[in-house]
Amino acid sequence: MKTSLIWTVIGLSGSCWAALPAAGSEVCSCRHRYDYCLHSADGTPAQCKLLYTASLKDGGIWGSPAARAASKTTGNTVYCHVDFE
Repeated sequence: MKTSLIWTVIGLSGSCWAALPAAGSEVCSCRHRYDYCLHSADGTPAQCKLLYTASLKDGGIWGSPAARAASKTTGNTVYCHVDFE
């Protein structure tokens, strides 16, 4: 069951994880990016929480340079929406 759930999360998250607003693609919710961070082991739960909180404060910028420095993670800056947080 857990394996099936992991593949579902990966399948659903792949479509908008790398999407950019300029390309006219779907922009994921910040909560979706947080869940992906936890499930993909991109960081510890504490690091993912720091990135999530910063994205809400920054108006939907996941992984801003300041957030990356505070959470001690690496990666790209990606946009996310905070409408349904």
